[in-house]
Amino acid sequence: MASNEIHNFVAIYNTEHETLDLSKKESRHSPEDKAKLLEKYSDVHPDLFAVISKATEVMQWPLLFRPPLPTWTKGCTALAGDAAHPMLPHQGQGGAQGIEDGVVLGLVLVGATKETAAERLRLYEKIRRNRASIIQIFSNAGQDQPELIRKDASAFMPEDKIPKRPEDFFDYNFRYDVIEDSVSQLKEQLPAFELPSNFFQNTPGKIRA
Repeated sequence: MASNEIHNFVAIYNTEHETLDLSKKESRHSPEDKAKLLEKYSDVHPDLFAVISKATEVMQWPLLFRPPLPTWTKGCTALAGDAAHPMLPHQGQGGAQGIEDGVVLGLVLVGATKETAAERLRLYEKIRRNRASIIQIFSNAGQDQPELIRKDASAFMPEDKIPKRPEDFFDYNFRYDVIEDSVSQLKEQLPAFELPSNFFQNTPGKIRA
């Protein structure tokens, strides 16, 4: 809203049975045919339809499914955040998963050298890929639609552990301790690993192994 003159409305509709035009650049700023939008919402309440009809600019922002990647690393290069696990917004976990990636990257690179960097990045993938892939799959449906993600999620976790209620999704998303899990796995793979006492100090860039 700008000085009560410009209003932004979001209208969501399913295009599951439509063919995606791959020749178009994927962008949230792609223009959409207003007639198509009005057709999609032709059966809504007349008052709402009247509001939609007043739109002077219609933009298409596609929300697209992406399957989990088979690997995130190659040599001394690693993916993180949306580059590693782009996800739909239904769990609200996109940013959180990027933060978890950053924490684990910081941990696995403690004491790393040029010679061990690739090995450490593989540990990063080992710690992160399964959990992030699960949440990526969870994000393909609402928290009240667990039946829609059960088959895909079972490739990454036991079927009896897959959330069945919104509360179960909350627990999986928010009760995870990324530091505890990462340090545990690092010590399992690198018995001599110790978390530096000043790892979480306020001044960045001064961590010493």
